[in-house]
Formats: sequence, C-alpha cells, structure tokens
Amino acid sequence: SDDVSAFVAGWRHENLVNGVRAGDLSTRSLGDLNMDGITNLQDWTILNVANPQLASSVSNALASVPEPTLGLLTTLIGVAAVVALARR
Repeated sequence: SDDVSAFVAGWRHENLVNGVRAGDLSTRSLGDLNMDGITNLQDWTILNVANPQLASSVSNALASVPEPTLGLLTTLIGVAAVVALARR
C-alpha cells in the first residue's frame, strides 16, 4: 500500500535543521511517527502497536531491501576474483 511504500522510502531518513535532528510534517509523511526526525525501529514499533498487519507488510518490504554493506562485500569479492584470475 502507499503507507508501506512511504515508510520504506523514508527508512533511515534523517531531517537535520541547523545541525539538529527535528521532526516535522515532511518527516511524518516518511514514517517518522514519533516526530524525532528519523524513521527507524522506534517508529516501526509505534506502527506495530497501532496496526500489526501494516507493520508486518513494512517489515517484509524492508527485508527485501538489500543491505548496503552486502553490496559492497559482493563487489569486493568480485574484484578480488578478477585480480586473482588476472595474475594467473
């Protein structure tokens, strides 16, 4: 649903105003339910209490988003393999 997409799109989004993290209507639309300026597990917990079915959908959608470090690790392994083959 659109709410799930918005929450996933806003995941780990941080709103800084003059170097201070602050929540506002724009962060709320990205899933910042506690208005602390970042969409994180605290917001998911609020969502889970309010609507467990929607929170489950968010959890499933977030699980399908690859972790950036996994992408980096895969790239490094690929580069190492190419270098090893080139040295032969």
